[in-house]
Amino acid sequence: MTLRKKRFPHIPIAGVVLFIVAISSTEVMAVERWLVPNTSQCATDQNVNPCHTTLADAVTAANATGDTIKILASDTSYAADVTLTKSITIYGQETARTVLTGTITVSGVTTPMNIRNITFIDGSPAILVQSNSSNIPSSNVTIENNVFDTPGVAVQVTDTSSPSIIDNTFYGNSTSISSIPNTLNIVNNIFSKNTLAITANVALNSILNNLFWQNPDDGPAIIFNSADIGWKGNVNTLNPQFVDVLQGDFHLFSTTTTSTSSGNTSSGANSINSVSPPDIGAYGGSSSDTIPFLVSSLTGTSTSDTTIDLTWPLNNCYMIQGYNVYFNLNKAGPPYDYATSPTDAGIPASFPYTLTVASSGTSTLVAPTNLSSSPTSSALTISWAPVVNATGYLVSYKLATAVTYTELPIVYTTKTTISGLVNPAPDGTKTWYDITVQAYYQTQYHLAVKSYYEHNVSSKEALVFSPEVIVSVGTSTYGPVATITDFPEPIIMTPNLPNKGCFIATAAYGYYDAPQVQALRDFRDRYLETNSAGRAFVSWYYEYGPIGAAAMNEHPWLKPVVRTALLPAVGGAHFLTKTSTVTQLMVLFLFSLMIAALVIYKKNVGRGGSR
Repeated sequence: MTLRKKRFPHIPIAGVVLFIVAISSTEVMAVERWLVPNTSQCATDQNVNPCHTTLADAVTAANATGDTIKILASDTSYAADVTLTKSITIYGQETARTVLTGTITVSGVTTPMNIRNITFIDGSPAILVQSNSSNIPSSNVTIENNVFDTPGVAVQVTDTSSPSIIDNTFYGNSTSISSIPNTLNIVNNIFSKNTLAITANVALNSILNNLFWQNPDDGPAIIFNSADIGWKGNVNTLNPQFVDVLQGDFHLFSTTTTSTSSGNTSSGANSINSVSPPDIGAYGGSSSDTIPFLVSSLTGTSTSDTTIDLTWPLNNCYMIQGYNVYFNLNKAGPPYDYATSPTDAGIPASFPYTLTVASSGTSTLVAPTNLSSSPTSSALTISWAPVVNATGYLVSYKLATAVTYTELPIVYTTKTTISGLVNPAPDGTKTWYDITVQAYYQTQYHLAVKSYYEHNVSSKEALVFSPEVIVSVGTSTYGPVATITDFPEPIIMTPNLPNKGCFIATAAYGYYDAPQVQALRDFRDRYLETNSAGRAFVSWYYEYGPIGAAAMNEHPWLKPVVRTALLPAVGGAHFLTKTSTVTQLMVLFLFSLMIAALVIYKKNVGRGGSR
């Protein structure tokens, strides 16, 4: 008997190996995680860039294979207070607007890691480098291109490691660098107005090409401003001249000659302007961010139908090369997508800067439709349908018995509230108001400005726009007037019913501003309150309506029954209050024809049946 060999599918061994390697590499592949101020700023593909809203969550989720955490710039600060036991690089999108409070602790990390492009404003220390519980010191830690502006200790080293502290700005700290070991790598930093710059035990050969300015105690016995090569290039007589420390702008001022191109070449050329030797401080070297400080304000006025004068405060960083002016026509931004936007303004020689725009002339407008009023205590909320080409609306009101209207400021939505009106008197006497709405057209440019280091390079342009300014140009156009009449009345929710209002409908539909209730109110005001028979019915309803409403609130099962019963009344009210007189006459005419046809048809059928 011959035994047959069991056959297996032929699978190349090399393919299996590659498959296993691919799976393994996928499992350990490093990713860039994003820390965001809110989830709307998460990356589109969160498999590539996982999203976190706290630094603690991002650190916990990061693996030990070299993940990075990118902190998106924000107008609010992030809480730190995390401990890193893995090799994780943490960096800010924009140094000036990536602000952390609390402490980042590096504990026993022995592989290269980096903390950079962040502004620390709190925490003592802001960064702590220490051994772990097994007494393994941290090593290969680089702290660079950060701003430390804290009331306490900025960087504290308590183990035997020698972190690299390169191209940072230390301003106003009680102690900038507190270190137990004496062999640190302190290069190209600015120490300004700190109580103590560096603890005295740090070796002089560790301190290279730093600028010290107005620190009561610099720490080590550094030889400053010496022609001797042993002085290591450290300076203590020159003002670093920051742009604006009160605004957190530690870029170097345009007229400075102290910190520019004075650094040690070990940190590489400036990433902003590619100059080497690099600048000293947080915005020098190859790892500095390339985003200019935002333009803080913008003002604009129209000088003709085609010109707008703009003024903004200049960014005094010496590397600024100009400004882009962005704008939209009759539309807020961003995005600013007008055909000739942005316009490169360079660096204006003087202000105002004159921007030339296109004149869009005037526009034909119609009267607003679907005008409705929703009363509350001492107020009327007026709404209407949008009018094509309108850029705003002029709303006016007056007492029905008065002659002169009061104009409200131009409204840029299709709803506004008129306040300070007179409620009905205790005897029920109403104070009626006439309200008019006109569509309004005015050519309006929405403008904003961004500074840049290099034109047409988005990574070297300000990350956010200046505050937007709206400038009107040309002649304004007004459309026909639409009018509505109503009176304010206090609203008290059921079952605490007042002695006025659409009680049964309000209880049936659940709230006073329901469109069905509004339709019945409009019918009451337009068709019942204007004649004696209608007023008599309204008076009767005001007396007995609250009883029915209270019954519905006690027995909720009645509400759908009443809503069904009210359908014909609501439909009729909508038809009579929301359609034009011509439409109503046409429908009435067609209805009459249908009735007449039906009558004739029945007569003919009757005659035929009698034969």
